[in-house]
Amino acid sequence: MGTRGEGTKIFVLDLIGDRLKSIDPNSIRGNVSAEKAEIRNVVTQPNPAIGGWRLSFELSVKEKTPVELRASLMQGNEAISEVWVYRWTP
Repeated sequence: MGTRGEGTKIFVLDLIGDRLKSIDPNSIRGNVSAEKAEIRNVVTQPNPAIGGWRLSFELSVKEKTPVELRASLMQGNEAISEVWVYRWTP
């Protein structure tokens, strides 16, 4: 997690698993959601250092209330990774 201006945070997740080893990089996308916040700049890319994938995104909040984040990797409409859930308080 890092900072990019007031109210905006950068999150970076590294994901591994057998299903992620043989995925076509052109068919994978990150799926990120949050209530009471805006998600921007979702990026997915292979991470050869861990044999998995890196998912990053920016979170922009306007209120000082807790935000529940959910993220996973998708291939089409199918989740191909576990769902990461995190409660973040600005």
